[in-house]
Amino acid sequence: MLHGLTSCGALPWGGQTKLMLPVLVSLISTGSVYAAFAGPYKITVRSLGSCPISEFDADDDLIIQGVLHSNRSSKEHQLFNGYGTVKHNVLVRGESMVKFDIAKWDTVSGWRENFWAVALPDFCFLVDDIGKELMEVLAKHIDGYPRKCPIPNRTYNITNTPSRIGQLRRFPVLPYGRFRAYVIGAYSKRPEVKKPRFCIKLIVDLTEKFVTAIS
Repeated sequence: MLHGLTSCGALPWGGQTKLMLPVLVSLISTGSVYAAFAGPYKITVRSLGSCPISEFDADDDLIIQGVLHSNRSSKEHQLFNGYGTVKHNVLVRGESMVKFDIAKWDTVSGWRENFWAVALPDFCFLVDDIGKELMEVLAKHIDGYPRKCPIPNRTYNITNTPSRIGQLRRFPVLPYGRFRAYVIGAYSKRPEVKKPRFCIKLIVDLTEKFVTAIS
């Protein structure tokens, strides 16, 4: 069972269109979060793939598998190689909702569960709006991968894709540190289906991006 969620319905799906903006605004304006976020950041992916079934049981409408390996030119800039499979129109606008369950790493106590949890009514909103810069990177390194929804059903080879990206302009403000995220998808139009469509697990580092002053 996924840590931090007692069931598939532990995070609310309904009414997220109106609630989403206040939730994101509250994250930005929360003093403890804002104070810990010092400025420009960069995101480095440390682990990425479909959730192990021992942690969360989901269908396979979206599968990501692969490995990170060292880049000869830089030990810090690893590259991701693997594949992603899209099935059953999971990445068509209006077909899938998505939840985030995020934990933050603490050097003393380990993973701080339920650090941030939010549900979005449309997975393609995340892909096309919040993750626009990420989609541009993926389209450059994945043959046949479009820059926005719909994403056709097929298997995509992921080749030498950078694990580090710059700041996402519309990504919510978060403090620097290491985060573990479970990204869980469900049907938008089939509420009778309780089993999630997919679960993706990733671990990322948010670190300060130093900006060189121009005199």
